[in-house]
Amino acid sequence: MKKLMFLVALALFAITAFGQTDPTTPTVPEKLAKAEKYIKTVDELIEKRGKPDIVIADASDYTDSDEPKWKTYPTTEAADEEDLYTIAYVWKSKGRVVAINLTYSSPSGDWAQYVSYTFYRNGQVAKVDRELRTFMDDMILNRIKYFDESGKIVKETTEFFDLASKEPIPAKKDFMDIDVDIYESLDKFPFASLLGKKKQSKASK
Repeated sequence: MKKLMFLVALALFAITAFGQTDPTTPTVPEKLAKAEKYIKTVDELIEKRGKPDIVIADASDYTDSDEPKWKTYPTTEAADEEDLYTIAYVWKSKGRVVAINLTYSSPSGDWAQYVSYTFYRNGQVAKVDRELRTFMDDMILNRIKYFDESGKIVKETTEFFDLASKEPIPAKKDFMDIDVDIYESLDKFPFASLLGKKKQSKASK
């Protein structure tokens, strides 16, 4: 009997101990709220500043080259003077990259894809907003991911819209997706060396 009571007590202790969470560890909603608060400050900075600090584009021949040729441009207007189909608009704050908007397109004009990145001060991505606009399916596909400062996803959404009306439509199972690389930190970008010498701080903003 005593042995049975001991085992029951031990089981109850285990359930209590392992069922508790560390009160100092942020929950997923708390991490998301922190990410959204930070992202809002970056969005406000971009809106206030307007023009990017750096423009980087792939200047290689779209139809005759497998290797990108990354080049910086002094202004968006200078980049617009050339036939460029992959362009990155970069914003900085206190010398550190906080946002990159990548635009992908093709000579046919059948589609365009916009991938907007927001970065923490440590160079880790905070948000990836990926929007595909395509005449091939007459739709807009918007995919958004939010990350905490350690790189873990805390929220993910996928929405479909009609290309003409911009109204929401049911999700499509079969459509022609346009695949692009998604980078989860600044050092992973193929043009990272053109972003500037200053390293991202390990401390978050």
